[in-house]
Amino acid sequence: MKKFISILMSAAIASASLSALPVSSAGTDTKNDFVLFGDSIAAGYGLSSSEHNYGELCADYLGGNVSNYAVSGATSTDMLSKISSLSDDQKTSVKNAEYVVISVGANDLLHYASKRLLTFGEKKKLLKDGITSADIPTEPTITDLLKYLDIEKVKAYKNASPTNLLDLSSELKKLCANLKYYDEDYAYVGIIPKTIIPNLKDSINAVKAINPDAKVIVQTVYQPLQFTPEYLKAASIDPSLMDQISSSFNDVLDTFESELKKISGIEIADVRTDLNALPEGTELSKDNPGSISYFTNIQLPGENRDFHPNQRGHLAIAVTILDKIGSKHDDKGLLTQTFEKLSGRSDYPIAVLDKYKYVAGNILVGDVDLDGRYSANDASLALRNYALLSGDSPSPLSALQRKCADADHNDLAAADDASRILKYFSYVSSNGKLSFDDYFESLKNNK
Repeated sequence: MKKFISILMSAAIASASLSALPVSSAGTDTKNDFVLFGDSIAAGYGLSSSEHNYGELCADYLGGNVSNYAVSGATSTDMLSKISSLSDDQKTSVKNAEYVVISVGANDLLHYASKRLLTFGEKKKLLKDGITSADIPTEPTITDLLKYLDIEKVKAYKNASPTNLLDLSSELKKLCANLKYYDEDYAYVGIIPKTIIPNLKDSINAVKAINPDAKVIVQTVYQPLQFTPEYLKAASIDPSLMDQISSSFNDVLDTFESELKKISGIEIADVRTDLNALPEGTELSKDNPGSISYFTNIQLPGENRDFHPNQRGHLAIAVTILDKIGSKHDDKGLLTQTFEKLSGRSDYPIAVLDKYKYVAGNILVGDVDLDGRYSANDASLALRNYALLSGDSPSPLSALQRKCADADHNDLAAADDASRILKYFSYVSSNGKLSFDDYFESLKNNK
């Protein structure tokens, strides 16, 4: 057996220089119109003219049109005002829509949090040199926070004494309490329960008044301040400080999602979980910060740093929404075309890649790396899966990958799976046209 594995692995490596072969998909003629409301995430802030907002991707997938009334920087109050003052043409779009998708809440949370942290920074002399309270906007963004707050000064302040550490921790707790709770006795302002949720309910009611049959989908809010340990080290950012901030805001987002679940008549698209894209069996932590830095440009330097979804992020959000809708079919439209043009596609997180494959179709037996092509790497992954499972080690593959690695459809991992994949790769590399299963059926019939 060891000799066989060694020979097969050598063959896989030797074949790795051959070109991988593309596969195709099928489309749909169904008609489903979308309307988007909310903030810059829905508006597609930061995308180039050649890139596609998730509303476009969803509408194209379902054969409909999209009307996007989202506005960059909009809070829940702004969104409610927008819906309450729609033009006749905009009302017609809402009336004809099958789906109304809402992305809101992030600006409400970040404006309050950024303002409070910058005010605290000014009081404790933690702003960058030359910055005063006059420079702080009335409703600062997270970009303003990163621009004006001096992280090195915050780090030095925190480490200077236990009292300072307690002071900073106390400020974060008070900030989060004000986001999560409303209590007149403790002067908690309750951004979520007193502002976001009521505005969201009123907005949904206004939509339903125009179109009672509209399926309303509300997105969760993702947490953009999640950095890899390597980035924090290179940027000289205190990991423990960032972990405290990230944990605090993740707790706030848990509260937001709990409140969302209490709203009747909506579906919730869990964008936050999908953009984290954590592997099976893992949890978010400072050492495992998820994939926000892949789906946004939060770790790019200087002015290129941006917490909004990039094209990879918009594709992931589209897949989350389409998965929630549930009308899946083999796709050969904009969704698939966008995926195939992605930069960094080989690094697309496997947890989200699984969902993309389920939505876009074209799940191919033997395509273990889920890249839409057959290659020697597929055989190598199947072989590694078998070797690890044979040694009672956990599989390195996701559930969908394991399904694709089962080349003989017997629900068992075996060396023969890798052998079959490699044999088929050799066949299609020589311009073979039969499908995977048809090819092996033909071999059986020709015996």
